[in-house]
Amino acid sequence: MNRHLLSFALSCIILPPVAAWAGEGKVTKTPLYVVDMQRVLDDSIAGKAARNNMKDEVKKREGKLQVKRLELQKINADIEKQSALLSEDALRDKRAMLERKARDFERDVQEEREDLARKNEEEIGKIVRNAQEALAKIAADDKLPFVLERGDGFVVFANEQFDLTARVVKALDSKSLG
Repeated sequence: MNRHLLSFALSCIILPPVAAWAGEGKVTKTPLYVVDMQRVLDDSIAGKAARNNMKDEVKKREGKLQVKRLELQKINADIEKQSALLSEDALRDKRAMLERKARDFERDVQEEREDLARKNEEEIGKIVRNAQEALAKIAADDKLPFVLERGDGFVVFANEQFDLTARVVKALDSKSLG
């Protein structure tokens, strides 16, 4: 189901009961609150720290891979230089060794990507869980009936007075500092 159809379906489910809460035929408007989790990740101390930690980790791992890449290039250059001097068997053996090292390098690159993705997901997941806890506390304290996540196409417009993002960032930051 695409997002637009989902949002229409949800509005049909959520909005009529909201309007009916007033009871006895009176229709009142109950505001729907929103939070932009991407902005929480971008603006919070924890989100910025996680982003910086991941950048540092990527640089460190790229450095290690660069050393291996240079080693492969050196071996390849050595084989090219020695190709006229080596026998067919020796040349074939050196090229086979280079191919093995190149496959190992590609496997290392793939493993590093997967490990970084997993680590990033864990970091982001932890921040999102903390943000959800902060949001749940804000919603409970203020007795808010609904909080939707602002995202692609789901929440088209929300008046700033109903946007809880800044409060969630502030709550996360106070937890990070405290």
